[in-house]
Amino acid sequence: MNQPIYSTEFDKDSIQNFDNEDNLWKKFSISKNLLAENYYTTIDSILNRKSKTPKFFTRVWDLRLSGLVTMNLDGLAQQGFVETTGKNPNIYTGREAFSARDAFLDTENPTIIELHGNVRKRESWILTEDDYNQISNEEAYKQFLRSIFSQSLVLIYGLSAGDISVNGQLTYLNSIKSANGEYFLLKRLPSTESDRSLSRELGIQPIYLPSSETWEKGFEEFTNYVSKFQKKDPKPSIVLSDKASDEELPSTAELLTLPPDEVRLRLNAASRRFIDNEDEFRTFKEKYDLAIHHAARVRLGTENGNWLGYKLITELGSGNFGRVFQASDHENNNHVAIKIAHEAVRDNPVMLDSFRRGVASMRYLSASGIEGTVKLIDASELPPSIIMEHIVGINFEEIVNHGYLKDTNDVLKTILRISKIVFSCHTNEISILHRDLRPQNIMIGGEFWDEIKDEFVNVLDFDLSWFEGATGQDYYMPATSALGYLAPEQLDKNSKYSARSALVDVYGLSMLFYFSLAKQHPSAAAPTRDDWPNRIHEASLKAFSSQWKCLPARIEKILLEGTHKDQERRPMLPAFIEIIEELIDLTKIEFRAKPQIILHEMFYRIFGKSVQQGEHSYTNYSGVKLSAFPLYDKGIFKFVIDAVAMDSANRVNLGKYLSISLNKAKDIVKKVGTIDVKDSHVGQSRMKLSFSIDVPQNFAELDEFTRVLDQAISAMRID
Repeated sequence: MNQPIYSTEFDKDSIQNFDNEDNLWKKFSISKNLLAENYYTTIDSILNRKSKTPKFFTRVWDLRLSGLVTMNLDGLAQQGFVETTGKNPNIYTGREAFSARDAFLDTENPTIIELHGNVRKRESWILTEDDYNQISNEEAYKQFLRSIFSQSLVLIYGLSAGDISVNGQLTYLNSIKSANGEYFLLKRLPSTESDRSLSRELGIQPIYLPSSETWEKGFEEFTNYVSKFQKKDPKPSIVLSDKASDEELPSTAELLTLPPDEVRLRLNAASRRFIDNEDEFRTFKEKYDLAIHHAARVRLGTENGNWLGYKLITELGSGNFGRVFQASDHENNNHVAIKIAHEAVRDNPVMLDSFRRGVASMRYLSASGIEGTVKLIDASELPPSIIMEHIVGINFEEIVNHGYLKDTNDVLKTILRISKIVFSCHTNEISILHRDLRPQNIMIGGEFWDEIKDEFVNVLDFDLSWFEGATGQDYYMPATSALGYLAPEQLDKNSKYSARSALVDVYGLSMLFYFSLAKQHPSAAAPTRDDWPNRIHEASLKAFSSQWKCLPARIEKILLEGTHKDQERRPMLPAFIEIIEELIDLTKIEFRAKPQIILHEMFYRIFGKSVQQGEHSYTNYSGVKLSAFPLYDKGIFKFVIDAVAMDSANRVNLGKYLSISLNKAKDIVKKVGTIDVKDSHVGQSRMKLSFSIDVPQNFAELDEFTRVLDQAISAMRID
């Protein structure tokens, strides 16, 4: 018979309350109250027993996971990884999740999140109802979970669809149309109708395990299936114009006597025969190379000034892939934009694949009606060209340089709109990544000189795009052409980071943000330069808010993170968008900031620019330390002010001096807060003041509370 680890007398009512409670969070709360000082040691003793690693925690790594989230406190996930690979994974607890929200990218060094803590770190435990309420109100923790569910393939193992960790996140993401991952639930039979209904509602694919089979056996079968599964990627499609002629293709010599536009139509028609045979198509292009070269010739105002039925009017610009012209049709005078690729695109297989992917991306976005992306009208491969809607306006570079972004609010709103368009591309069925977000590829139409409205912003040029199911090699642009908007991994073939990550676009968006403030282009691979942090600092100082002094510091932080040379250090796009929305709130007249930002503002006003975002403890030059312990769920900031006498302090009557100073600080704090009498006292050569205030609800309260806090710190200074 197993003996209890501790023997404690409990009254019958307490035991009855424990037995009758179905909510496990509340049950743990009751246990903590009953066990008192034995609570931690009891859990320690149970979970620290030596245990053989379950097969799940060793076999799961065969799936080459980028991360594993466990609710166990026992450390077996880490133990299994070490046994399997001989390496140490990245480890975070749930209370540190905000630091790991961008970490699920590297299958060589995966991340393990011990969501409810680790037995060796008592402060990390999330077991009781109070623990859960506190962390579930932490915005960084919620954003971490959103990031996982919105951008990952997730296997839910050991939980039901109704568990708050699953149900809560997926319900929220569905409500904002961002539940775009793939979700599997390994579950034992029999299943209930309510469970099946909830799975359908949340978009979860259940994998049912026969009741006679062990969990480990079921998971082993699943991992075998996933390990063998290989998605067959389609080959890049040959691009054919909708206007292709039905006439027979004559010899090259005869083609050279025809008008170039007629040659284009004939070549497109002939290309249809090779739609499923790339080798024969390559041979065909070699045979008709001279005719294709003839068809690529463009000269405005001549016979060569027509293109697939459109008359070229003027050249709008040129880039790495081609020249862009404004054109009109001959019948209705409808204007379009036509990009005619450089000859190198046709001759370079890597660039040609990139061109084909760009056309495929634009076709999908146009068919899907994704707002804010330029609409494709037609495209051709012989020679390569794209016909798209013509947007009357100017590009983002001109918008910035000519001062149409009148203030910080304008900057932030425009960056937010671009980010949301890119996010719409990421979250469609085939997850299109743009990967070339530079000022020239953002067009602003409409009456932008009055106000840049959301509907005026358009993202162009998908030549470097990538999407699910795409094939071919990445085209690596020369650094001199990149203008600093391409992520370092896009410029380096040997980079350890993937150029096919959504975080590439986060880099581009962050560089657009930097440019809109600094009004200067970043250099290629700018974050690798020693002066980059200082450049960001200088750009951030150009941001302004009449009320929120911490705004430049918060902008500086997101710019440093978003442009980080290490891909895993950048925030995911949903987090980036949320941060921009928070920054926009700081430029408005209304008091709309979150408590985390309010706390940062208070510290920033008192201690200045050296206070880091998220820092809850700071010691000033005179040795007085202010620490904050925010209780966000209760709308309270708890503060502790510590002052320790320096060695140079006058020791005569020090105790009396400390008592007077502490009482003076108490009188100041009483104006706005509640003193914690038990935790406020004078000790040997030190004093401590502990108190709580309600989170400020308006600017007047923010000003008053900050002033009182600053005065209390000054009162406790020991000279």
